[in-house]
Amino acid sequence: MQRRPGESQDPLPQMSIVARCRGRFPVDKPIRWLLAYQAVWVVGCTFVIWFAMVKTYSASKLSAFTFVTPLFGVVAAYFIMHDTLTAVFGVAALLVIAGLYLVNKPDPKVTPDPNVPA
Repeated sequence: MQRRPGESQDPLPQMSIVARCRGRFPVDKPIRWLLAYQAVWVVGCTFVIWFAMVKTYSASKLSAFTFVTPLFGVVAAYFIMHDTLTAVFGVAALLVIAGLYLVNKPDPKVTPDPNVPA
């Protein structure tokens, strides 16, 4: 059977990489907890929360909140891994919050000029 141009020889390249690395990276208890966190919270819960919020709010307004994700990551690292929070992070967080406000602020009420024809 001939392969088409651009077709990979390995049907599952990701799985082949995992198979080649087997035994090099031990999957101990902390790794299992991190995988469980990813599977349950990041994939499961936030997916349900996202679609519950899309029912109420527009997706275009909600998509701006994806910029908050790195902030949650840094704060989670502070609580879980005891990383330090710096002033630079505080400034960055304020800039992200200001950007979210600017994107989601209500449009100003514009009154039509009676001298301009419609």
